[in-house]
This record gives sequence, C-alpha cells and structure tokens, in this order.
Amino acid sequence: MKIKALAFASLVVAAVSSQAAFTYSTGFESSEGFTVGAIDGQNGYTTFTAAAAVPVISTANAASGSQHLRLPQGGSTTGTLSGAFSSVFTPGANDVYTLSLDIAISGDLGANYSVVAQDTVASLLNFRVEFDWQGNIFVVDDLGLGAEYVDTGVSWTVGGYNNLTVVQDIANNTISYSYNGSSIYSGANWNGNTSLNQIVMFSDSWQNPGEFGDIDNVSLVGTDAVPEPATMMILGLAATAVAARKRRK
Repeated sequence: MKIKALAFASLVVAAVSSQAAFTYSTGFESSEGFTVGAIDGQNGYTTFTAAAAVPVISTANAASGSQHLRLPQGGSTTGTLSGAFSSVFTPGANDVYTLSLDIAISGDLGANYSVVAQDTVASLLNFRVEFDWQGNIFVVDDLGLGAEYVDTGVSWTVGGYNNLTVVQDIANNTISYSYNGSSIYSGANWNGNTSLNQIVMFSDSWQNPGEFGDIDNVSLVGTDAVPEPATMMILGLAATAVAARKRRK
C-alpha cells in the first residue's frame, strides 16, 4: 500500500512540476541591485561594443518605481547599434515564453528601437520587434522567402509608456504580438527555436537631439504546457482510487 501511495505521490509531483514557470522580471530598481549610471556590468547586463552611446540606469522617466533603462541619443556617431544585453538565463525547456515590457520613445523621425529575444546556446533569434523611425511597428517573420521585416500596420505612440507583449508558443508553433493589450500580429515560430535565454534592447543611434528610448518593467515567463484534460482525468481517477483503498483499510 505504501508503495502504491508513493508512486501516486510522485505522479502528482511530476504533473505539478510540468506546469512550473520560469520567471525573470526587473524594474531596474536599486532594490534589485541596479545603480544610476552605465548599465554595463550590472546584474549580468552587457552593452554593445563600440556603441555610440552607453545605455544607462536613469531616474528621469520611470514607468513605475524610481529607475528605468534609458537608450540615449547617440551623438555624432549614427548608425551604430547601441543597447543592452540582459544576463543569460537558464529557463529550462518551456513550451510557452511570454515577454512583456513597457517602452517610451520620446519622438519619431529619429532612431529605430528594437526588442529582441534570442537563444545564445543555439545562436538563433526567437523574435524581433522594431519601432521604426517613421512610427511603424515591424516584426521579423519568414513568409516563405527567408527572414524579413513585416509591417504590422500598427503605429507606435510617441511619448508616454506603452506595453509590448510577445508570446512564443513552442508546442503549438506560434508567435503572437500585442501592443497595449491589442493583438498586432501573429505568425509561426519561424526560426525553430525551442528555448529562449536572453533579451536585447537597442537603438541604431539615429536619435534627434534630446531624443531617447526608455524601457521599464521587463518580464519574461516560461511556462510548461498544462496537462491534457484526459491526463487530468486519469490523475483524478488515481486520487479517487487511493482514497478508496484508504477507506477499505
């Protein structure tokens, strides 16, 4: 009897752990170990080499709390990528990844700002969203001719913070993009990635004088697939059987 109960207990643990989530989140706050100034070297963050401008932790325009990440004006060196790589995560083999962040771009007709998620182990890009200088939102997709930028047909809002959410469902081979809670594009898991372990946020340094891009409230959640209803029914029957056995003792 004890062996059967332990076997069921291990089955329950396996079912629960299969739904466990990997979570990374930061608001770039001092309580998380960030200090005002260049982000390079803080909490595993690195920056582009030869960047035109150094991304910084700033208190100028936080979406919440008191600090945020700022991609500042690139000065006279334009066309050089300037931004920050997050630390490399170890999320495990998750079936669904959800990235959410708040982004504020102070003006258009200047720089392009990009948000990228990638798998550094496989050296593959998971997805890329670009807020282009003309106010359009592009994503990278493969429509049959290789990876290309695809216009979502949605414009980004100048000024205050706006939310970007991207959901990559590896099990169902889909990626969906939302802006301020509204769906703007969906497609296939075009690069075949099965894991995601780093976020990159950068600009091309074509900012107009005084222009900047601010990022706050970054969250990445990796969730395993929920067991099928049939599996849940089997677990329920197993629990009922164990309870019945106990009553007959």
